[in-house]
Amino acid sequence: MKSKKVRLMAICAIAVFASVIFSACDKMSDSSIPDVYCTISYQTAIGTAPQAQKVLIGTVITEELLPTLTADGYDFDGWYIEDSHVTAKIKYTVTEDITLTAKWTKKSTNPEIDPDKPGQDEPDPENPDKPNPENPDKPNPEDPDKPNPQTSKFTVTYVSKYGTAPVAKEVEEGTVLTAADLPTLTAESYFNKELALVELTFEGWFIGDTPVTKDTSYAVKGNVTLTAKWSEKITEAEPMKDFFTVTYVSE
Repeated sequence: MKSKKVRLMAICAIAVFASVIFSACDKMSDSSIPDVYCTISYQTAIGTAPQAQKVLIGTVITEELLPTLTADGYDFDGWYIEDSHVTAKIKYTVTEDITLTAKWTKKSTNPEIDPDKPGQDEPDPENPDKPNPENPDKPNPEDPDKPNPQTSKFTVTYVSKYGTAPVAKEVEEGTVLTAADLPTLTAESYFNKELALVELTFEGWFIGDTPVTKDTSYAVKGNVTLTAKWSEKITEAEPMKDFFTVTYVSE
């Protein structure tokens, strides 16, 4: 009888010890897997784009979780991922780096003007009291002694998949952009879905597929978007080590 009690106590002790070992192994395994983050970038041709942010992979975004923008003379229509509108009913699960684009509708101050038809609100060249619509820097052709009060300004918008894009700014028509005048960005390294380390290097600003370099320049003739280009150096992740449990049994 006494021998059975001793054996039962030994089995219980082994069970408790094994439970502790299993728990320690689970914690060790969980802590060895780094969190994987994706970058949400914002871009807008009007106003100021919010700063890019990092979220855990698998995060679900909806309209109410996204920032609302405002701009004089425009109605904010929401955020789009390519052609898909992110709304309260249409959700998006983040599985990779994404860019959200703001859409706008221009307000009409004249009920007779259709905002979708350009040119209706241009100055009347037949009226000498209005500015020259062809070149606001020249005097009004109908009254050469009267300077033209209007100066055209356009918005330069910065877009970057990584890091923080600079705030959009207004410049006068004809302003020349060169690489020396543009900001240099930095971004932190991150782990991708394969748990490989990705190191980022800023390669410069592009207008479409054309780089803005020290040897090339761009004269602003309308609203323009500068997109940051990055190179990625990927360091392959080390294979995960398997953990096994060693159980001791005594009879």
